Amino acid sequence: MTTYSTNFSGYTADVQPSDWTARWVTASNTWAARTKASTDGGKVLENTGTVDGRHLLSWDAIDSDSNRANVEILARVRTSSVLAEQFRLTARGSGAAAAETGYSILFDTTSSAFRLHKYVAGVSTNLGTAVTYTQVVDTWYYVRFRVNGSDLKAKVWK
Repeated sequence: MTTYSTNFSGYTADVQPSDWTARWVTASNTWAARTKASTDGGKVLENTGTVDGRHLLSWDAIDSDSNRANVEILARVRTSSVLAEQFRLTARGSGAAAAETGYSILFDTTSSAFRLHKYVAGVSTNLGTAVTYTQVVDTWYYVRFRVNGSDLKAKVWK
């Protein structure tokens, strides 16, 4: 697998990174590099939105890599409230709104659980059993999500 990494330090604050593309549901949703002094590189990628939906931002450098089918994503994430916020990391994401395809690890903050999902032509299917956790608002969690062939693996820790 090819390695890609960023801590967003090279991006302009308060705007969407120019080499990332919004996909799936793009309305009522904003992606931007934000200054966060306590983070590696001093910036993070932040998503804010007012409408639930399958929001996806993909890194163009990876989209153009023909060997991207097998991927491992390591991210540091957090939520600012437990009210209807969900976040997901997605691999093999393609399609448009209502026709999404890909695999995701989805964090449902209202039920304090994470689960693996498969999307095919906009239809979402839970894969396996949801794993509950004690969510702490504004606490950073590490997430490792690996898709290799038909194997999906995920790990979450503080």
